[in-house]
Amino acid sequence: MGLFCVLPSTLAVAINFAVMGWFGIPLGVCHLHVRRHDPRIGVDFAIHLLEGYDQARANGLSSPRL
Repeated sequence: MGLFCVLPSTLAVAINFAVMGWFGIPLGVCHLHVRRHDPRIGVDFAIHLLEGYDQARANGLSSPRL
């Protein structure tokens, strides 16, 4: 479950830095400061989402079929 929480935000930050490098945008203090908080926000959201899913399953709701 931890990997499901970390993977999306890690990929988003990596893609963001790749695009910045591709367009030649230099890294400044502001970019690094803001990007430092992105994984924390993403992981926090993922933890709440997975916890809500687990609680819904515990209360008898079925998961959707994909």
